[in-house]
Amino acid sequence: MFFLWFMGLTAAVTAGLIVWRLPQLRSRGQIEAVLSREAAFVVNNWLLLGIASFILVATIFPRISEWLWNETVTVGPPFFNRWMAPLGLSLRGPHGRRTLLGWRKTSGVSLRRAFRFPTAVGATVGVLHMAFGKAIGFPAFVAQDAFYPGIPGLLLQKLGSAAPALTVALVAFNFGTVAQEFYRGTAARRAKYTSEGVVEALRNVVDKSRRRYGGYIVHIGVGLMFMGFCGRAWEIEHEAQSFPRRSARHRRVHESRTVAPGWKSIKRSE
Repeated sequence: MFFLWFMGLTAAVTAGLIVWRLPQLRSRGQIEAVLSREAAFVVNNWLLLGIASFILVATIFPRISEWLWNETVTVGPPFFNRWMAPLGLSLRGPHGRRTLLGWRKTSGVSLRRAFRFPTAVGATVGVLHMAFGKAIGFPAFVAQDAFYPGIPGLLLQKLGSAAPALTVALVAFNFGTVAQEFYRGTAARRAKYTSEGVVEALRNVVDKSRRRYGGYIVHIGVGLMFMGFCGRAWEIEHEAQSFPRRSARHRRVHESRTVAPGWKSIKRSE
């Protein structure tokens, strides 16, 4: 109940702030093309809102079930793990591609040029993962049980099984995008100021556009978070029994004890 009251208070304060600042929040422009960074931001925000709404409803659903139907329902971690994997992948895809899109509009030529290197990196890492991942203990596909009947349940099962491969490929695509942006900025700086070295040009580029390149570092952080989430798919649990056992040195020390000063050692076997 405390958590519900906290969420209600947070929603009320947030809604009040939005209403208060609504004149400043109104957009002064329009989305001119679907293939633009503005459109990608809108899609990203709607996905975040959808995921947040899903978590909210699933979190308070046991209480709603008690209030409306007088039934006790448990929504545990397995439920969230099954559904959040496809939702997270749907967010990871547009999040990585947004950086490659231009403002207002992106032409087909520039789009192909921007996607060429990150796509090659993501595809290469994905193929290597599928080829060698299982041998090193990180398989690209992890079998899952069917937890819902019918075709939707089968599709969700297959998507969950392929989640490691998709996550690794998308994270590699994202890292390739960030590396390309740093390279382009450094190359453009060196072309303009030929006396600067690579390190100096990179430092100056970042210093001139800290917000932009700081956002790229955030992209790397989000990618590392997704790799951490993906680690749950490779988790292996074993049950084992352990028995107390003294080491050989420990037994030798205790086999010979001096009972009192001047007495002979009394040897015993355990």
